[in-house]
Order: sequence, then structure tokens, then C-alpha cells
Amino acid sequence: MKNKTFTPDLDGDAVETYYSAICDWFHEVLPKEGIPIDVIDSAILIISPNGKECVIKASEREFRSFYSYK
Repeated sequence: MKNKTFTPDLDGDAVETYYSAICDWFHEVLPKEGIPIDVIDSAILIISPNGKECVIKASEREFRSFYSYK
């Protein structure tokens, strides 16, 4: 989902659209990074006012990335 900004509207259907876009992005990025989805034990996306963090656990290893808004 390049160059698109989603802001969830907690009172409407925009929440589903917002999180569906995040899931779509996740499935797009993994193949580009050479990571098959079936090796991932868990993935956590943390979205805060400071930035976005992704924590992936796979094969008893943990991978983290952080994107700062500032």
C-alpha cells in the first residue's frame, strides 16, 4: 500500500479498512524480504505516536524494526 495514509475512524468501518491495509502490506513485504509466511511463529505490529515497530518471531529467533515519525 504505497503512499497511502489510513486513519482509523473508531466509530465506523474505517477500522476494518485500516487494519486490512496493514495486513495486506505485511503480506506484500514478506516475499520481497525473502521470508515465507509459514516460518513466522508470531508477528506484532505496534503503532504509537512515536512510530511503528514490527516484532517477528520465527524459528526461535526475534527480529525487530522501528520506524520513527520524527
